[in-house]
Amino acid sequence: MRLPVILAISVVAVLASSLMLTGVFSLDSIILSGGRGNQVQEAGAQALPFEVRDRFSEKKLAGDANSIKINEDFVDPEKHCEFCTLVEYTPGPRGVAGFAYENDEGLDLTGAKKMRFWVMGEEGNEKIKFKIAGKSLDNIQDRPPSRPTNSILESESFTLTTEEVTLANNWKRYEVDLSGVSLDDITDPFGFELSKSNGAQKQVIYIKGLVFDNEPVKEEYALATVQDEEAIPQQPLTPGIISNGTEDVAPATFAFESNVTGGREPYTLNWNFGVGSKESNEQTVLHTFEKAGSYNITLTITDTDNHTASGSIEIRVEESTEVNEEDVAVQEQAVQGEQVIEEPKADQIDGTENNTRAANETRR
Repeated sequence: MRLPVILAISVVAVLASSLMLTGVFSLDSIILSGGRGNQVQEAGAQALPFEVRDRFSEKKLAGDANSIKINEDFVDPEKHCEFCTLVEYTPGPRGVAGFAYENDEGLDLTGAKKMRFWVMGEEGNEKIKFKIAGKSLDNIQDRPPSRPTNSILESESFTLTTEEVTLANNWKRYEVDLSGVSLDDITDPFGFELSKSNGAQKQVIYIKGLVFDNEPVKEEYALATVQDEEAIPQQPLTPGIISNGTEDVAPATFAFESNVTGGREPYTLNWNFGVGSKESNEQTVLHTFEKAGSYNITLTITDTDNHTASGSIEIRVEESTEVNEEDVAVQEQAVQGEQVIEEPKADQIDGTENNTRAANETRR
């Protein structure tokens, strides 16, 4: 049946009005929009590729938190930085620092096959570990109550930790394979850990392009990961003291050496030699005890997870038994009222006897 001309014109007019309201569309776009459901992530998942900084604005610092500075809006055309993240770290007391982006709500990044990013160092030779796909421990079900921490970021569990990377002083791209990784409820998508393995000098690092992508990993950019440390049971932190002796006479000098097992390096050491003595952070120390007595030497260790333990050893120092000849002479003089009485010599005795005989003969 054919439509009347007037009715056909009316239909065309309605379609034209719809175009003005909704914008240009085509039959192909309608069909494709219905068919794309099989190509996107699961319901609720973030569209990919996903830039971390788009939704993760909160930051967390750990370890030497006061020794690390983060500038997420750093611009330097010469370094090809267009709002790069600038990291400056000078090792502090703990010798390690951590950083992570976080969002307590947790986002679903299901469908991502890799995470890619760019990193460079100011001088080169800076060392760093990257941590990927972290979840708050509060969001992890059925975790062991005695779960050891795998990071100084103690309230998060990162699924992947990379090997330690030595940076160059030019941009390098890295990619981390996310195959088989649970990516729902991600609260900490990306973090890193710095240590003083490069010495005590200041480290400056630049990071940009933190993206979760649904493209496969490109082999030339692939970055290896290490075994998740939370699966490695940590031995309890146990400090011991090795001494070159435990008994001597005053003044006595002893050498003490720390012998630490368990925990996670680096360690912070604290020696205490008794009341009034000084503390030291050295692995091997010398200390002199001037007076006799019993001394309890204590070594307190703090590891990178902020666990603390102490060990001790007892030292005995005796009074000296050696006789000092000068001291004996002084004591004898004091007893005699500081008067030294000399016995007459033999020739003086003979002379006195001769004089006596001569005097007697004269009287006769």
